[in-house]
Amino acid sequence: MSSATAPQRSDQHVESPPGARSRGVLRQNPGASLISLAAFLAFVLSVVLWFTDSRQEALFTGLWVPSILALGGFYAALRRP
Repeated sequence: MSSATAPQRSDQHVESPPGARSRGVLRQNPGASLISLAAFLAFVLSVVLWFTDSRQEALFTGLWVPSILALGGFYAALRRP
């Protein structure tokens, strides 16, 4: 059987251009992406502050990460049908 006459299965992997999956996720749920980005940026800021000897500010900023992720969990629970 040639590939032209073979039936297409819906579970076959179809190549998509790089970044197409991430753009699809952003279109489906931009709030989750924003929450993840905010948590990541808070973590990076905390690490930068820690290594620039602003230890107290780093600890304060590091506490934002679980708070932001908890907000994301609350947001996800609200969106669930």
